[in-house]
Amino acid sequence: MIVIFGRLSSLMYSIFGIIFAILSMYLLKRIKPLSLLSVNVGGSFMHIIGQLVAASIMLKSFTPWTLFPIFGALSIVSGVLTYIPERFLLRFIIKNYSKEVDKKC
Repeated sequence: MIVIFGRLSSLMYSIFGIIFAILSMYLLKRIKPLSLLSVNVGGSFMHIIGQLVAASIMLKSFTPWTLFPIFGALSIVSGVLTYIPERFLLRFIIKNYSKEVDKKC
């Protein structure tokens, strides 16, 4: 089990990050004027927030939040960088497979 997940603390960081990211992206997606870029950056940013919350719980300290400015800025950059291939992939899927989806529906 350790080979798959690493330590329990690693799993906790991942779970908190994933939950925060998915919930925030779900809520942001429901706001119509926001683009997919905004949703992606918001999810990336909230993933870091979730990981900092997990670290604070495990360490019983607010010390991990001293890294927030650095991690927050890097998460925004990461959200933008992951959006670039996402945009091309979505265009490819819509262009090549939307007709097949329409036929099945």
